[in-house]
Amino acid sequence: MKDHKNIPMPMEPICNPPLPLAQAYIPNQPYVGLVPLEVGFRRGSMFPNLYQPYHREGKEYKEGTPCQ
Repeated sequence: MKDHKNIPMPMEPICNPPLPLAQAYIPNQPYVGLVPLEVGFRRGSMFPNLYQPYHREGKEYKEGTPCQ
């Protein structure tokens, strides 16, 4: 097996011209207020319109119970 530690990495970009690796898509979010601090920390979002809980199949999260 060859030792790959001594192989130099190319410093030139592989693509010419260099292509962007990623681009973020951020849709406009209307501001509709904030939830109370304690509720926001529990949910993971202070904004009610961004709260989208993940429910395991057959299980539903009830407000105030710990996640399992």
